[in-house]
Amino acid sequence: MEIGSTTKKKKRVKMLKPSQIINKSREYIILDGRIGESLGNIELGTKIFITGRSFSGKSSFITQLCKEFAKKGIKIDYNNHEEKGGDASTVKKKIELAGIDKDFDNKIRFYKAPLLCDEEQTFDEILSRKGSAGFAILDSLQHAGMNKKEYIRFTNKFCNPKKKKIIAFVSHWEKNDFVTHVKHDCDIKLEAMNYIVYVESRMEGATNKPIVIYEEGAKKAWGKKYNSVVNGKYWPGKKK
Repeated sequence: MEIGSTTKKKKRVKMLKPSQIINKSREYIILDGRIGESLGNIELGTKIFITGRSFSGKSSFITQLCKEFAKKGIKIDYNNHEEKGGDASTVKKKIELAGIDKDFDNKIRFYKAPLLCDEEQTFDEILSRKGSAGFAILDSLQHAGMNKKEYIRFTNKFCNPKKKKIIAFVSHWEKNDFVTHVKHDCDIKLEAMNYIVYVESRMEGATNKPIVIYEEGAKKAWGKKYNSVVNGKYWPGKKK
């Protein structure tokens, strides 16, 4: 080290005792019905991973999830980089099927905001505003152009005890280093297939029971396996 040079003092890592973790005051969102039972008590700051093939019912389920959060008084931002930025006729149909009407206008917002941009307001800037949404969806990781470095920065900023944002990251049906990282990092993992959602949740009280998105379509698609799937006894690629 050169004479006269100074080194910046590093911020100390916060050390926690077991009793501090146990006795920490926590805030939860408890949703209604099968969704609430399956996902459990969703702690503020939770990260959610949602994947599934096209036409699996994935975005229909997300729209239902938006309604359940809104019913609890939570503001929702749906940053949709697919389906024409969120105002396609397909989105209209899903909103109507979920039973979302004008009474939800002050709770749910659909838009297409870039992650990085000098000309337009970014997703980061929208969520940084005072009174911004408590639950936000990025649909999808691939179409929005998010990478691993940006994901880590974004979640460190918003999914913490101070900002307390619950963020859902939607992913295409693919496996690579980035998608695998996001999946393993999230506390709630959801996989949509043939109008049923397979649930893996670490949340307190979670039953992890599969969630039916569209019963008629699910029964037709799964056939004789429907009851086994709904009761959590069978899922492709999963050992029971």
